[in-house]
Amino acid sequence: MAIVQPRDEEPPSPPQAPYVPFPTTPLVEDNNLLTFITDFFDWLETAWQLPLFTPETQRNPLPRPLDLTDSLYTVEDLVQLYGYSASRTHNLLDAYGIAPQSYVHPGGRAGRHALFTKQDLAPVIEQWEWERLLSAIDDWWQRFFPPACRTCYSCRQNAPYSTATQQFFCAQSIWRNTLRSVFTHFIKELSRLRGVSAWWQEHRTDTWRGKRCSAWGILFIYFLDRRLLQLSIDELLHLDPLCNRSHQELIRLWRHRRPEEYAQFLRALDLAHYYAESRDRVFSVLSLLVLLKYGLPGVRELEQALSQEELEQCCREHRLVTRHLGEGVFLPYPLSTDIRRGHVVLDDIRFSFWKYAAGQEQPERRQHWDQGPRNWSAWLVKMIEVALTAPVYEGAVGILSRRPETERVLVSPWRLVQEGKAADIGFALLPRVVQEQIMTYLTHCHQELRLELTTLHARVQMLVHFFTWVRRQEKLTTYPHWAREFAQSLFRAYASEGCAHLLARIRRARLQGVAHFFSTLAKLECTVPAGYHLLYMLEKGESWELRKVPHEDILDRAFQDGVRHLTYDPFARLALTIHYYCGARATETLDLHLFCILEDRDGHAYLLIPRGKAKQERPFPIVELGMGPLLEYMDEVIKLRLAPDGSSRTLGQTNFRYLEDDPERARD
Repeated sequence: MAIVQPRDEEPPSPPQAPYVPFPTTPLVEDNNLLTFITDFFDWLETAWQLPLFTPETQRNPLPRPLDLTDSLYTVEDLVQLYGYSASRTHNLLDAYGIAPQSYVHPGGRAGRHALFTKQDLAPVIEQWEWERLLSAIDDWWQRFFPPACRTCYSCRQNAPYSTATQQFFCAQSIWRNTLRSVFTHFIKELSRLRGVSAWWQEHRTDTWRGKRCSAWGILFIYFLDRRLLQLSIDELLHLDPLCNRSHQELIRLWRHRRPEEYAQFLRALDLAHYYAESRDRVFSVLSLLVLLKYGLPGVRELEQALSQEELEQCCREHRLVTRHLGEGVFLPYPLSTDIRRGHVVLDDIRFSFWKYAAGQEQPERRQHWDQGPRNWSAWLVKMIEVALTAPVYEGAVGILSRRPETERVLVSPWRLVQEGKAADIGFALLPRVVQEQIMTYLTHCHQELRLELTTLHARVQMLVHFFTWVRRQEKLTTYPHWAREFAQSLFRAYASEGCAHLLARIRRARLQGVAHFFSTLAKLECTVPAGYHLLYMLEKGESWELRKVPHEDILDRAFQDGVRHLTYDPFARLALTIHYYCGARATETLDLHLFCILEDRDGHAYLLIPRGKAKQERPFPIVELGMGPLLEYMDEVIKLRLAPDGSSRTLGQTNFRYLEDDPERARD
């Protein structure tokens, strides 16, 4: 993937709206009250699957507001329209202080009739309309309520009232009646404010606590599922009605809509060997911060790949976890171009947890830089990603592609910044122009020169050390516009003072690395200090000396008496056996395939070393004396990794060196 670095003279691009991974268009109109109420009850019955006690009872249509077309109305007209008695109609008119506009004398014994204008009747008509609507809604609610027990205190108190009243207030239906009450309160607010978003703007600072908290949770789940609310992660985590619900209720919609997908995710969690006690929290994070936040019916929607433009936008917005190169410097793009929308969603959660932890006071001994709100940590996000990459879903493939970055231990960027400030070192303390040049250099070295990440790590340390030393000398204010004499005197001082504690060969390599940095930027037409060529000549190399190693008898005794007794850790025992009998490096051993032993026609055994810095595989001879213990320990590890049918018990890791030309082998 190519990330274009802007030049200094290029004008900044206009601001762009943040990337949104999923549509935000509401699935139901919230400005039409009757449509909203109908959709909520449909959702409650089909999606939430609240049990029905009288499913045979059909829902009567909701009453629509009557359109008063005439200008004047009598009491008799109002009685015919709304069904109230004449005496109650008179009482309501008197209660609202509505006086007749005029009178009409039809003649005969009827006497005179009071006439009321349409405008004067508006308050009482609105009240009548609400009573008709709430009565119809109560008929709909009654289907979800069991018959009254007739034995509890509430039933005995409400015995003189209707059957519906006894059902609503029966002790066995308290939580249902609370939901009914909360919904009634909400639709009145919705009618006043004309939209869920406007209602949220007015109530977003509410505490949402008390006995009705649980009922509000169901309403919030409905709002999110129908995309009527677009809430940030911080807003979601401050909603007690949602966060206090059990994980079973939070994943209820997912389990009902896609039971097979839910079962596949459970299987993937087993393969990931998660801690059983963390399962509830994994489901809470997944359901609340992924499925409900974006109104998704399941996890399959997370597999949609980002386009090149979307990927570049996410990189500019720093929405993706990328490889940490050291000293607080991160690669500005992912190692793989196969990035899905689910990756962006999960990384947003990671960044939110890290940012929250950075705002908390961290104790000296036991720090929790991955700890988010409600004791949810970034480790839960890792478990979700591992489970979504497992090849157990439809077509025996994962929903998300595997990323080399997240298979390693991740470090919070906020932690690196704070620790760097405390130690007065780090990338974040350097001026912006220096940061931009370092990122331009690293991007060029990785994409064009194809340097290894380990090499980039060493160069990051070298550059940050150099510029930190210059910053402490208070000489960075005019960078990169240093005069030749000034720059050369600074380079000499750095070689004699800033690198005085280093060996001559390490000092020479560091100076040449700084020179290569300036030379590369000059080729890229960036402004660099004059006189940087002096760095190539400031230090001469020194002769190499062979390092002494312990006698073979000592090494053999350490292997026989130590390594071969590591029965409690078969993986470590196998790795140390490979080191002893093959001489492979630690990084090479960690990258080995499970089936890594080859044999030629003459019976000689070799260890197939995966690609390294040389970009090629290498057969490594195995000492014949070590074949016995090596094969013995290898068999033990294979039994731990593979089931009797040959399927893997665990999920492997990604070797990013194979990603471009052999993706299958990279993930095997």
